[in-house]
Amino acid sequence: MDNHKPDTDDDDSYIQLANTRSTHFQQHTPPRSSSSFEGPPNEEEDAELSQLILYTPAPPPHHHRHHHHSSSESSRRRFSNSKRRKIQLLVIYLGLALSTGLLLGAVVGSKKGGELVGKYKDLAVGQWKQVLGASPAGGDEVDGYEDLEVYLKSGNATNGFRENLREEWAYVTTWNSAGMTNVFEGYCNLIYLALITQRIPIIPPLVPSPSHLGFDKPLPMINFGEAFDLPRLRSALRSPILEWSDVKRAHYGQPWATNTPPVDGVEEEELGCWSTNQVIRGRWPHRTSLETFLKLDVAYTPVPLSVALPRFPDQSTFWGLAYLTFEEGRSTAFTHDKDVVPGQTLHSKQNVEPDAHLACFDDLYFVSAVDGFEWERDVSPGWRFVGVHVRWNKWVEDVAAEMVKRALGVPESGEVPPFIAVHIRRDDFDSTWCRSHPEGECYPPLPVFRNRVRQVQEALAEKFGAVTQLGNVHDVIVTSDEKNATWWEEVSKMGWVYIDHEEERTVERYGKWSAFSDFLVDVMG
Repeated sequence: MDNHKPDTDDDDSYIQLANTRSTHFQQHTPPRSSSSFEGPPNEEEDAELSQLILYTPAPPPHHHRHHHHSSSESSRRRFSNSKRRKIQLLVIYLGLALSTGLLLGAVVGSKKGGELVGKYKDLAVGQWKQVLGASPAGGDEVDGYEDLEVYLKSGNATNGFRENLREEWAYVTTWNSAGMTNVFEGYCNLIYLALITQRIPIIPPLVPSPSHLGFDKPLPMINFGEAFDLPRLRSALRSPILEWSDVKRAHYGQPWATNTPPVDGVEEEELGCWSTNQVIRGRWPHRTSLETFLKLDVAYTPVPLSVALPRFPDQSTFWGLAYLTFEEGRSTAFTHDKDVVPGQTLHSKQNVEPDAHLACFDDLYFVSAVDGFEWERDVSPGWRFVGVHVRWNKWVEDVAAEMVKRALGVPESGEVPPFIAVHIRRDDFDSTWCRSHPEGECYPPLPVFRNRVRQVQEALAEKFGAVTQLGNVHDVIVTSDEKNATWWEEVSKMGWVYIDHEEERTVERYGKWSAFSDFLVDVMG
């Protein structure tokens, strides 16, 4: 887009949306690391991210023209232009003031009424700035993102989500997707989708995949905010983030199975959701145990084909999905795509259209901006605008450090040394891809992993210097879901260590967090 205004006789001031730090943004945005959660919080780094702001630039200079005017005519012309500029600027300022007033009107009309105006007057503006891609611009910290009563009718979870959602806000949610990496990336994509649509994300619990833990075991329903520092994330994004535990009552934080009775008094509610899985993956709607856990009777409507990423049709685009959360997008989808037909709920067998107040998508893992599976690259908006701000809660890091120290024989008072973590996924492949193939053809043998570790060690030595601590890493910790004792003996013969969960009494020590123990070790490596 051309940011230069054509030369005219009038010095019209204009509003232009500009990235005032594009060069800085490209040079200083943190690179994609091997772990989305590496490193301590860095407040200066967060504050230095690119900012998009509204500004009124000086009018472009006139070219010199060979026109002759009398001095009085020139004076009148300058006066006219000056007056016109003042009027235009006044209109601009009034327009901005009116827009801000309309945004604040939702807060003024809330339950607390005028009391909220003074305390939360900047919330809507802060959220609106974030929609443009901005990080906190400095100045006074915006307060209020932790106050549930601003975003929900009740300060606590209620028996039904509809009775708790405020009419003046719009919301968006999704469900878990397979293993923990998929779940985390999907939830970060949810938050980014909320930012660009000006909706409030409602994050479900972290649910370990039954294919990893076993289908016969109760699953721990752990809230996202138990593992990750949500207050810090809200502050960094200057935007509210809710969890389902804030909205509707259920057995959060407890072992749960599909036959676990629901919490007394909780209502079963119908909810219409969009299904990306039906179209992008060419499969059935991605139903998960969370529907039963939250006592939701969900109907899925396939998204239109137009949401697919052109070069990667098995990926949907953020703005393709965002469009569906607006009335225009919903109407266009139902009008122009004959396959966009609401499905039936499981229990009441009712055809329910996607909800407008609480937008819902069955799976947000397979979502990209320009390229397939771009989370591995800096271009990923889920990483760039959300994931880079996520930090573990301190006590979760402490649990992982305890396990690593014991595995490496480090005293409790000692520091965790640099180590290389190797995750080798095996056991759940036995019932899927490797069912009809010999083990040697399906699984990479351990020497292949040894060669890869050697390559990592050489790269570290080249980067940091072979005589430095980071350039001379020998400790290797292996995590895997493999149950074959002979295979683990081969791991030990290579000089690598692993966490023996039976000997460690992991379940006894850490309870519900034992399901995440290997994951925590991996991200520390």
